[in-house]
Amino acid sequence: MTFTGPLVELQTVTKAFGGLRAVRDVTLSVNRGEIYSVIGPNGSGKSTLFNLINGILPLTSGEIRIFDRPTRGLRPHQVARLGVGRTFQTTQIFADKTVVENAMVGRHLRVKTGLWAAQVRGSFFRNQEEQHRERSLHILDVVGLREHAAQRAGQLPNALQQRVAIAMALANEPELLLLDEPTGGLMEQEVMELMGLLRRIRDLGVTIMLIEHKMRLVRQVSDRIAVLNNGSLICEGVPDKVLNDERVVEAYLGTADSSAA
Repeated sequence: MTFTGPLVELQTVTKAFGGLRAVRDVTLSVNRGEIYSVIGPNGSGKSTLFNLINGILPLTSGEIRIFDRPTRGLRPHQVARLGVGRTFQTTQIFADKTVVENAMVGRHLRVKTGLWAAQVRGSFFRNQEEQHRERSLHILDVVGLREHAAQRAGQLPNALQQRVAIAMALANEPELLLLDEPTGGLMEQEVMELMGLLRRIRDLGVTIMLIEHKMRLVRQVSDRIAVLNNGSLICEGVPDKVLNDERVVEAYLGTADSSAA
């Protein structure tokens, strides 16, 4: 029976570092097929929240469920096996490898070859490697990098390196993709192109949780938005409602991106 409830559920989630509560009693849910943006001033707990969802940090209290499965105690690779992909604020790619090799590294959870087979490079290993290469090339088609497949990733401009990181996160064919500020350092036209990419990824059946500071992007691509301030969820809902909420305007006063209009 296919699970039809929320893809992600957080119930009174808290993360404390000593006496500092970086995330405070956050309760929210993300539905399948949404682009769900998490916004807030710097230091509001957004990246910490993502680190809790994908298992990098342990919960202090509360519960996180993905596909209705509690994730407390799961390591990041175990959460990834549930169908979760992740990018980070700082682009994490293998600069000395080609673009397609980066995507293939991203498929590591789907590699079924043992160490011995890999060492002797038998027929099963070679067949599986070719299958992973073909699938990786398909992912590069999705993110618009097929023509750069043979280039070293470190030689690409920043905007395309961001797409390499997204390709790596998509390579394991996740159902949930966590994107942490994917527009960092991008020019306006590059931001618009990324907006189209996010929609294409969503149309392929991937649910997206997005941390972003560029409010124009957030307004145009998000189905719903959650706003964190000082670790607490202060507002949630559709873009027009959230971005015009007095609490949100106050939280962003003096910090909002100039493209918020």
